[in-house]
Parts: sequence; structure tokens; C-alpha cells
Amino acid sequence: MFKHVHLSTNPSIMNPIVANRIKNARLLHGLSLQEVANTLGVSKQMINKYEQGLSSPTSEKLIPASQAL
Repeated sequence: MFKHVHLSTNPSIMNPIVANRIKNARLLHGLSLQEVANTLGVSKQMINKYEQGLSSPTSEKLIPASQAL
């Protein structure tokens, strides 16, 4: 029999490594939270949540985020 393993699948929680890479990329490029937020069309509070791993960008925001950073 297969053992059932429960994994957290909360899509709003981001992998901490990804969250850290977003922040590091922003800082490396000398961008403020507000500048990245303006580029993605979200609030600077949302960018902060991405960087803290409290929220994940939607798939529609990932490509612009990768281009901005």
C-alpha cells in the first residue's frame, strides 16, 4: 500500500529561498519596493509580502518580475 503524505499546498505561501532571491535581486539592482511595485502593478506592501514569503506572485506577475529584476 501507498503511504499517504500530507503536504502543505497553500499557494499563498512562498518558498523562502525564492522570497530571498526576489529581495536580493531587487537590492542588487538598486530598486525600491515602490519601483518594483509600480512595474508589476501591485502595492509596495505586496512586494514586501513576496520578499517575506508571506505571499506568492501570480503567474501573470512572474514574467514582469523576472524582467524587472
